[in-house]
Amino acid sequence: MTTEPHWDHFDDTRGAGVVGVGATLASAFGEAGRAITALVTDLADVTPREDIEIKVRGRSREELLSGWMDAVIREMDSRQMLFADFEVFVGDGEVVARVQGERLDPDRHHPAVLPRRILGPAKLERAEEDTWIARGVVEVERPH
Repeated sequence: MTTEPHWDHFDDTRGAGVVGVGATLASAFGEAGRAITALVTDLADVTPREDIEIKVRGRSREELLSGWMDAVIREMDSRQMLFADFEVFVGDGEVVARVQGERLDPDRHHPAVLPRRILGPAKLERAEEDTWIARGVVEVERPH
């Protein structure tokens, strides 16, 4: 039975916990990205109007995951965008992704929080043969 990709949030005293679950490493990374956007707004309110490429290098899968999550947050902040669609490739020592989204519109998206950075190393586990779980804690701040 194949794992349906999905994301979730969890409580953590340090910040907002995000989880991405998928049948593949790439799917779990993509769902973790969606979980980061879902901290800000309802994903159904984000239209994939623009696409960008994100590349990350790392020595281990956990380093790649932490770098990936930080890169998603950095791109959201620097471009003032929200991302809804993630097409992710995880290879040997790198992540390459095409992400789609749109500019943040506070009047339409009503941001709950703004992600700032990943706190500590992200965690990656293989729960079953066809289930990867990507988990991290994100520092957030309330919008002004």
